[in-house]
Amino acid sequence: MSVRRRLLIVTDSVCGSFSAIKRAHSYRGMFEQSESWSATYIDRNTPRAAQSPPLGKASIVRRMTRRLFKNHSDSAGETETFRARESHIVDMARSYDAVYLVKVPGVTLLRELAAIPGLRVLMDFNDTIWLPWQKASAWEGLEEMISIADGIVCENQFVAEYARRFNPVVHLVPDCAQVAVFDDLRGSVARNEDTVRLGWIGSAGTASSLYRVWEPLEALSVRYPQVELRILGASPEHLPRFEHVKWSTVSSYDQKTMVREALAMDVGIFPLFHVTESIGRGNGKTVLYMAAEAATVSEGIGENVQLIKDGVNGLLASTSDEWLAKLDWLVAHREDRRRIARAGLQTVREELSDLSCFSQLIGALDSVMESSTAEETHRGRV
Repeated sequence: MSVRRRLLIVTDSVCGSFSAIKRAHSYRGMFEQSESWSATYIDRNTPRAAQSPPLGKASIVRRMTRRLFKNHSDSAGETETFRARESHIVDMARSYDAVYLVKVPGVTLLRELAAIPGLRVLMDFNDTIWLPWQKASAWEGLEEMISIADGIVCENQFVAEYARRFNPVVHLVPDCAQVAVFDDLRGSVARNEDTVRLGWIGSAGTASSLYRVWEPLEALSVRYPQVELRILGASPEHLPRFEHVKWSTVSSYDQKTMVREALAMDVGIFPLFHVTESIGRGNGKTVLYMAAEAATVSEGIGENVQLIKDGVNGLLASTSDEWLAKLDWLVAHREDRRRIARAGLQTVREELSDLSCFSQLIGALDSVMESSTAEETHRGRV
């Protein structure tokens, strides 16, 4: 048996998004079974700074806000501790074949890793972190980071196209659906036959997208008193001032809570405004709802258009009138709602299986490892 290559996966539980943390850890079990690669996980922050409820989006947003103002409020001791942690990561990396940075900002850390002879550095980034408000907060060295990495891993084509401006070695690796996590709890969650539960899963930072469908939700609630809206990841102060909508919210959650809540939804909604940030968001919420076997209504933009066959495995809406019409149809037609939900689940089982996505990540790792020594010489790493 050939020797397994060693991969160090670096996350940032303070600055990284919920989706980034989930993306990194979704492969943990598969790396344990892999015959070609082993993986060790380390967070960029000390254990004390990184501690939080597992995969809690709202808590991640609060910690990220603190990080954005780090230079203005942290003591010299805290800054020194943070730098020592990065030095520890660099020292660890010397005994690995590759490092995989999963949405970890900080050009200094990447420079130091890239200077280690023989080490390959992959940078995973998603979302439109090149937009001014994100660059100013944590990603000022983004373009340099992209250019000096040995390879870039992106979730969707839109973000990949931006990365290719600065680095030709870009690999597409979609998020896996983690259907097995839903299957483990699928039989233990029952839906209320007397109501139609619409669900939205996100964070305080993305809750503004619900304003996109405020008016359709109000009109729908007037027509159908059995409709209720369940919101995960945002508190009341982040939400529209609903008038007729029967709504409830869970402000923070861990993975198990998220899965149980999603399984209780009849319809999952993924509204977006038609701006650049939305195109770069990918189809993560759509995939989540499909895995939970909830009928999905998603904004007709970006990756959603590639995944959803309108009326077959989900529904697409691009205007307020379309949102109301599609939601109305799902509420009024129970059997069609269930048919679409079943088709959505089948889609992610076939197209976004854990093994399929993991195989694509392994392909990206192998490709970078097998890159020519000429490229290493070009980067000054001999």
